[in-house]
Amino acid sequence: PDQVSTVANNVLPESGYDIVSTHFAYPDNKVVNAQCDWTLKGRHGFRMSYRVNFEKATLVLQDKELNVYPDGEKGFTVPLSDRTGHFYELKYFASSIINDTPITVATPESTRESIMIAEAEIESADRGGEFVPVNFEKVRVNS
Repeated sequence: PDQVSTVANNVLPESGYDIVSTHFAYPDNKVVNAQCDWTLKGRHGFRMSYRVNFEKATLVLQDKELNVYPDGEKGFTVPLSDRTGHFYELKYFASSIINDTPITVATPESTRESIMIAEAEIESADRGGEFVPVNFEKVRVNS
């Protein structure tokens, strides 16, 4: 994204922002919204979902089920593995270390960009949800 707008709240006093909603705005006028909430009570567990609208279909992932809704056609469900993407990320990373092979996915450069986006989200939340540009040129150096 080239800019973000984050509205956040701090419910648990010992943490930073623990309820977050961010709009990620892209130069081609696409907007992505993401929410996180670390305050849920009980045995809620980790959940991940998304809805993506494409030109000819909508995809909805919810509760480990991927549903595809093509324009003008009957929707269908795509079978998924019981393992999450996090499993495969960790497996890849561990395998790269064990086998001493280069990491070509989630490179340090990509990780740096993710940190820049997160820093813009924090700045936006601190400013009450104001849109903040993502400065990919800014490098924070700790001494």
